[in-house]
This record gives sequence, structure tokens and C-alpha cells, in this order.
Amino acid sequence: MVLESKFFLPLLFYKIDSLKSDLSIAWPSIYGDDDAFWAKQWEKHGICSTFKQYEYFKHALELWKAHNITSLLEEKGITPGACYDYQHINTTILAEIGSVPHITCEGSTYLAEIHLCFDAATATQFVSCSPFAQSNCMGKKGMNKISFER
Repeated sequence: MVLESKFFLPLLFYKIDSLKSDLSIAWPSIYGDDDAFWAKQWEKHGICSTFKQYEYFKHALELWKAHNITSLLEEKGITPGACYDYQHINTTILAEIGSVPHITCEGSTYLAEIHLCFDAATATQFVSCSPFAQSNCMGKKGMNKISFER
């Protein structure tokens, strides 16, 4: 049996062509270059998973559909266009999924990403994200309001 080594395997875009229109809605780059963003996500996270390229991105789409964080936050009254305490967003997600997310900001005050972490083998069970991944959402002098934009 020959195993495909995923280490240093660049993202082969033709393998995910059929997913790209859905990915551009579910997992877009905030900087505009989706292909470069997806390649970075594959290199940073995908090669650590048990999935091949197509399965990794297909599974990401399935998880996004099943666990739409924007909808979850809106149901709890956290809506785009306002500022919220970092801790309020964090604990709202924790209460809903039972695991600690990792939240990152653009600068220190604009919500950029909410990472949900799953077990590496099946990606079906939530696990708390690493406590070593420090959030960059804390403002100066302990201020912790972050803006939730669309």
C-alpha cells in the first residue's frame, strides 16, 4: 500500500474546482485573494488532518453549514455593525458548542475570524482550541470591545 505524503503538498486547485463557488461564500478571504487564502489554510491546517485536499475542503463546507457561527451569534443578539465584549462573544459560543473557540481580530478591535476546533481524526467532535493560541483582540489599557462587521 502506498501512502500519499501530505507534507509539503501544495494545494492543487483543480482538485477543489467544484467546491470553489461554495467556498467563496462560506470561507472567503477578507483580503480578496481566495485562492491564496485557501492554499494557506491547506498548508497550515489541512496537512495535519486525516483528509485529502478535496475531502478537507468539502468537510469544511459541511461543518460551516452545520455550525454557522454568524447565525448562532445573531440568534443570541450579537449582530454585525455593533461592538461587543470579547468575553461575551467567547462565552456565547462556548455555551452553544461546549468548547472554547479561538477568536482573532484585525488590529485589536475588528473581529476577523472565529476558529472552531474539532478532533483531528474525524472532525465531528468539538474540542477546545489551544489555550496557547492567544487572541489578539484585546485593546489598549485592557479595553476588550470588538466590532462585529459583515
